[in-house]
Amino acid sequence: ERRIKTALKILSTEFPRYSLRQASADYSIPYSTLHGRFQGALPKALAHQHQQWLHPQQERALIQELKEQDDFGYPATRAALIEMANALL
Repeated sequence: ERRIKTALKILSTEFPRYSLRQASADYSIPYSTLHGRFQGALPKALAHQHQQWLHPQQERALIQELKEQDDFGYPATRAALIEMANALL
């Protein structure tokens, strides 16, 4: 995401002298991704945020809980993950 933002920032000041194809190659970003974002498309995570079950804060809390359990040697099972997610809803 950082590379995309950097490329877009440069493109906003240097376009058309600095082309999308050149920026794509220089920053190792697929041309279609850079072109879409240059045209105003949102990152996938933001574009589909309304389809997510958990709010980003809830998701971070769930991830933190899973990491803590893993640190204590208790890897999460799918059932435990579903139970924790449902508790957050």
